[in-house]
Amino acid sequence: MTTLEPRPVAGHTHPVEWFAERAHAVLDEVLARGVYLSSLSPTDTAEAVQSLDRLAVRVEALKTSLLPHADIVDVAAGTDAGGTDAGGTTPVATSTAAWFAAATRTPL
Repeated sequence: MTTLEPRPVAGHTHPVEWFAERAHAVLDEVLARGVYLSSLSPTDTAEAVQSLDRLAVRVEALKTSLLPHADIVDVAAGTDAGGTDAGGTTPVATSTAAWFAAATRTPL
């Protein structure tokens, strides 16, 4: 198996950031062409559903591992694009959970 080196996408060089941005870019490309499901055979449909489900589970696991790190680095305090303190006196949120709820529009 060949390991691909992540290429910066919009300035993101960490592999996790690169993957997230690249996944969005690839999905945008697929959706921009139009999704015509009538051309999928039953076998292809089953394989796509199973593959997308496995992908969703893996992405959810990655996100779940990031949330404790978000707490450790205190994303709720607010950071600029470079990851340094934004210098403001008002935090973005009072906790990581509150930050996540606001960032993802998830009700608490």
